[in-house]
Amino acid sequence: MRRKNLCMKKGISALVASAVMLTSVPAPALAANVQEVDVVGDSSPQQPEDLEIEEAENSEEIAAQAASEEEVEIEEISEQSLDEEQTGEENDVLLADFNFDAEAEGGGFTGGSAKASGSYTLEDHDGGKAIHLDGSSQFLTVTDAEGNSLLTGKDAVTFSYDIKNDRTNTNWAFYVAKDANAPKYGTENYLAAMHSEGKLSVERYKNGRAAHSDNSVSVKADVANDGWHHVDVVVVGDTTRIFVDGALSATASTKNKDAKISDIFSSNSVFYIGKANWGSGEFCQASIDNFKVYDGVKSDLASAIVVQVKEGLTLGDTTAVEDNLTLPTEKNGVSISWESSNQEVISNAGTVVRPQEDTEVTLTATLTCKNETDTKTFTVHVLKDDSTTLENYLVASYNFDDESLTNQKDTDKPAVAKTKNLASDYAGDITYEAGRSGKAVRLGQYGLDLNQKNLGKEFTVSAWMKPDGTFSENQILMFLGHYEANVAEQWMGISGKTNGTNTCKIWGKGGNLSTWTTFFSPEISSDGWHRITLTGKENTLSAYLDGELIGTTDQSNNPLDG
Repeated sequence: MRRKNLCMKKGISALVASAVMLTSVPAPALAANVQEVDVVGDSSPQQPEDLEIEEAENSEEIAAQAASEEEVEIEEISEQSLDEEQTGEENDVLLADFNFDAEAEGGGFTGGSAKASGSYTLEDHDGGKAIHLDGSSQFLTVTDAEGNSLLTGKDAVTFSYDIKNDRTNTNWAFYVAKDANAPKYGTENYLAAMHSEGKLSVERYKNGRAAHSDNSVSVKADVANDGWHHVDVVVVGDTTRIFVDGALSATASTKNKDAKISDIFSSNSVFYIGKANWGSGEFCQASIDNFKVYDGVKSDLASAIVVQVKEGLTLGDTTAVEDNLTLPTEKNGVSISWESSNQEVISNAGTVVRPQEDTEVTLTATLTCKNETDTKTFTVHVLKDDSTTLENYLVASYNFDDESLTNQKDTDKPAVAKTKNLASDYAGDITYEAGRSGKAVRLGQYGLDLNQKNLGKEFTVSAWMKPDGTFSENQILMFLGHYEANVAEQWMGISGKTNGTNTCKIWGKGGNLSTWTTFFSPEISSDGWHRITLTGKENTLSAYLDGELIGTTDQSNNPLDG
């Protein structure tokens, strides 16, 4: 009788496996970068941080006076509505407010708690005045009323202005820097907005550009050179947003989620309208009006920000939760609070206590920015506490944390590194590196024979994996069963399907499969770690990717039985 083998074979261009466990139950195959592998004896799919193979009997767990009065009432309601609409703006604090309609005594402008002075030309615009800058020497210096730095210590601000660019090349709308010195490439410290070639770039640099610093980011939006446009630049926390003519047009965040613009500025910070300090000075040839700086997020922009963050808020895969959840309390300038429908299972802070039976819990996130609030709900499926049952079925577990192929369940049966086609033991060094958590093993020049035989018709195999790139056709990620060229074969596995793509195939041959048969073709991308699980019951195989069912076939050839 031939012994049915469970193994991870050579043939992937790059595969990292981080923890492997085996038990006596239907077993899934291992693919790409693998972090933890469990093999347990149960046919219900397992989704822990390990690769598991299990053996179990049940897989189900897995609406002329009168007119006058009416007129008055309508007017009163209209005024009240207007007041309500203005409530948000009335709550805004203006640090700077320049409409340029009236010059201050001695020249320049005052508004908010700021003053602006310098060289400029006044021109008519929209029933009032705007400034025009000549692009060669004219600009305004902005300070507080006492002549000190206006933005020192601020972590959230909104710059708002109207602009009509007179040229397509570099036009600096505003520039706020650590000091008056000319910046040097690679060590820049400034927040600035530059119009050029129909684009607006907002550059936020702390100790260099984004390539040099996790506290830096640059974001671009389209602002055509075809007349007047209104621009809002909102900087809050780690995130910078550009609104053009009232619409949210671009967003970018620093890699460091704790980055603050207050770290860029100093007590000697400079603030210019129409000039940057590069070289001997770079200027702006444009007309500018209604230049304002708000302390924090401008209220009428908050709704769009909440909507954006709501759309992007996710908790990842919540279909089979076993561990505590990370519930963000802030994201991109929006505060978030959480409420659980069942705090005995999931607390408001995300702590999970696994119940006796699988339980669904609703988590409600309340998102708030200024006076805008919205909610988003998540359905979380918490798996029952089956640790004792799992332990009974577990036959192998490999986590690679000690940089070895030790079977944590049975140290007498370690995995063995093998050359192509399992022809012989691999004599070179095994490579270990950082995994999804702990360590992972890198595969490619060799594969792993998990040293488990004849697990039966019911099994589960699960592993975390992270491909380095795309796959080649028939590159093996996981192999269950046996193969002897020109003699006999009975196997199922996961391989690359199409050269140079992320498409894989779950396929098999032998037994009831007279020819090569492909059941499923999942996409396993190289964008991070992925969990792959195969679970088998007599004549049935189910496949899961990242906790979601890929599919089930009733044509399994029971590759580990024999």
